[in-house]
Amino acid sequence: MSSERHPLSDETSAPGKWIGVFARKGGLLVSSNIAQAGIAFLSQLILMRSLTPADFGEFAQALAIVGLVQMTLSPRLGVLAFRTPDADYTEAFRRRLYSAMTVEMLISLPLMLGWLAVAGQCSSRSVLLAATLALGQWVASVTMFYERALPYRGIAVIETGSLLAGHVVAVLLVLAGAGVASLYLRETAALALRALLLLQIGAIPRWRPRRVTLAEWRALLIEARVPWMDGIVDGGFQRLTVLAAAALGGAHGAGLFFQAQRLAMVPHQILSPVVVRLAGNIFGRIETKQTRRHTLARMAALIGLPLALAAAAAWMFAGSVVPWLFGASWREAGPVLAAMAGVVFGFSLFELGRSYCLAQRVHGVLLAGRMVQYAIFGAGCLLAAKGASAVTLGALLSVVSVASAAAMLAGLALTRGHS
Repeated sequence: MSSERHPLSDETSAPGKWIGVFARKGGLLVSSNIAQAGIAFLSQLILMRSLTPADFGEFAQALAIVGLVQMTLSPRLGVLAFRTPDADYTEAFRRRLYSAMTVEMLISLPLMLGWLAVAGQCSSRSVLLAATLALGQWVASVTMFYERALPYRGIAVIETGSLLAGHVVAVLLVLAGAGVASLYLRETAALALRALLLLQIGAIPRWRPRRVTLAEWRALLIEARVPWMDGIVDGGFQRLTVLAAAALGGAHGAGLFFQAQRLAMVPHQILSPVVVRLAGNIFGRIETKQTRRHTLARMAALIGLPLALAAAAAWMFAGSVVPWLFGASWREAGPVLAAMAGVVFGFSLFELGRSYCLAQRVHGVLLAGRMVQYAIFGAGCLLAAKGASAVTLGALLSVVSVASAAAMLAGLALTRGHS
């Protein structure tokens, strides 16, 4: 059963096999995400030809506002299912962690709705989005118990199928005249199907939540404090960029920036389960520093070359390809995407280093990487405040992504100690 401890096989326990595990399991996830990216691209092709940049800007701003509240309230307890040593990963621990995750969701949703009401953003669409994000965070967290044993074949199929369902719903709705509501309902439909299928394969535990004592909460929150803080810093940075684009160009500018950024993140969308979920799981299980460092270097090399090629393609062809694919109303998004070539290259490499830091508690290097992000972004915004545009903001994000990835990986290479 998924709720029980899943011992790794001899193959995955052998230090010399980790790159093989990464390539084999990662191949499943990458294949799934290539299919997901293709589905999303076809959907975006229809949605972007049916909706205006201002429509996407409205959705992007709502997602940023609700997401800022959620990331502050969520202590990222799910990561403890990966980074807890085998000796401490008892049934009692799993049930206690599951109960805390459930309480977190039940508390965070009304607080999110309350914030929306105070901010005057409490529309039916934003309420639906808040509920979707809260439940989605819970599903992602409790599924990590199941993921600890690396059963990624079934998960890959479910995630691809649920994403397809969400995009089909969005396309049918927008063609029926639902307008911007189709973007919100896409997220809800995809989550509903994913949760149902995960429940059927046993990936979501059917445990009854129990009371979590104050002492237990204190222990869990202390253990999760760095992932929590990093989640706030990470989510805050991503949402602040959207809000900055909105401040510069209103809903239209935010829509252009949001969609260009979404296209720039397609390579990371394909690689994210590998560099975040799978890599974090592997780094948390390797016992020797030398093997971990060798595995990290090999992983970075494996993904670095295709990312560099994708970045070069974005820089050279985005300006002409974007309006040809999505229509003349999106012509301005082409130069923005070209300016984000550094995001295409650097974002996944940064996330790979982040996964290592969280798994091995190398908090100083992670903090240094985040400081580089905020320092460069803040300085760039100040320097370009008067003449800033979406293209300027995209170029600034490129510098941020490459510099922070370089700082993260260099910091890990120079770090001494058990990591």
